[in-house]
Amino acid sequence: MVPLTFGFSDLLGGVSFLVVVIGLFGLGEILATVQEGLRFRGVASRIRLRDVLATIAELPRYWATLLRSGAVGTWMGIIPGGPTAASFMS
Repeated sequence: MVPLTFGFSDLLGGVSFLVVVIGLFGLGEILATVQEGLRFRGVASRIRLRDVLATIAELPRYWATLLRSGAVGTWMGIIPGGPTAASFMS
């Protein structure tokens, strides 16, 4: 048996650096969460139907912005390398 493989042949090639970095980040987040005591510090709120309808009623005022952003979003979705370019554009 090869040492430090624990019987898994997949470990013969080593462990990817990216996997190790992501694991260490996750471990740090878990330890930070345990230290904070899993407290939820959010604020409860309610959205009334009247507020939603008022917002929808304002949308026609921004027709040019809606068309422009729709065209840019469509173009960014069509071109190759979309997610990277789209996140840069946003």
